[in-house]
Amino acid sequence: EQKIDLFLNYLGDFMIKNIEKGMRLPEILQAVGCFQEELIHFIEQGEKSGKIDIELSIYAQILLRQIERQMNKQIKFIQPVIFLLLGFLIISLYLVIMLPMFDMLQSIK
Repeated sequence: EQKIDLFLNYLGDFMIKNIEKGMRLPEILQAVGCFQEELIHFIEQGEKSGKIDIELSIYAQILLRQIERQMNKQIKFIQPVIFLLLGFLIISLYLVIMLPMFDMLQSIK
């Protein structure tokens, strides 16, 4: 957590210094090199239109949809695996309970 704080402090200081020098926000973010090009593009569009809040909201919605799609893909893969494991567990428990009974029935004959 401390490394993240140090990075955020550095990033904030870097951005403030460059804004004071007259650089635009997209240029600063591109200079940092750890932001997606899409984000920088949305910020540029927001600066041009004067509606950066709306542009960032749209970008957040796009990212949310992408995350939801990825999660759904993973769930579609994981769900059958879990069902197979549960089925195997149920069959194993059934056999653990029933096999001794079958052995007892065989010994009675």
